[in-house]
Amino acid sequence: YILGPGDNIKIDFYGLDIFDGNYVINPEGYLILPEVEYIYANKKTLPELKNLLLKEYQKYLIDPDLIVSMEHYRVLNVILRGEVNQTGLFKLKYGRENLGKNDSTALNQIYTPPKLFDLIQKGEGITTNADLKNIVVIRDNPIISGGGKIKTEINLISLLENGDQSQNIILRDGDEIIVGRTEITLFDQLNTVNKSNLTPSTINVFIN
Repeated sequence: YILGPGDNIKIDFYGLDIFDGNYVINPEGYLILPEVEYIYANKKTLPELKNLLLKEYQKYLIDPDLIVSMEHYRVLNVILRGEVNQTGLFKLKYGRENLGKNDSTALNQIYTPPKLFDLIQKGEGITTNADLKNIVVIRDNPIISGGGKIKTEINLISLLENGDQSQNIILRDGDEIIVGRTEITLFDQLNTVNKSNLTPSTINVFIN
């Protein structure tokens, strides 16, 4: 997970409760923290952020130790293009479920990330020229892994026919999803899709 503006980060300091708290990455990409003040957290992973904080707090504390965790995930902006009925920029949220009825702390919550299947559903299904064996995902690569963009191909038919959940990938902010096109109508694929909940159960028809 790559951090960005809007993410709410929980930081717990061992032996220094006065610094404990939830801190939100501001629109410029900074966390504003006690003593060290502005820390640039944008585009970092949680381990990278922790290492940076330990380095910065060594200037003020003796042998600092802390835990960095996610308190609340930001809204994801994902682009869907290609052979779907509605393309564009989609905003997706993490689902959240409390394990305890009266406890809403992060330790007692389960976050459910949006996945590829959810996005294509929001695209109101696929066209007859869609090739679900050829879905391209373009994603930001963490700086720690070299930065830039990475690209992979997904076979969603494998999920629908064989239950291969590895194809139903978790989406990340900034992802671009492109549903491939084929000039051959894939009747077997359409039959599989129509039996699933990937496509809408009703459609609007206009007669002039």
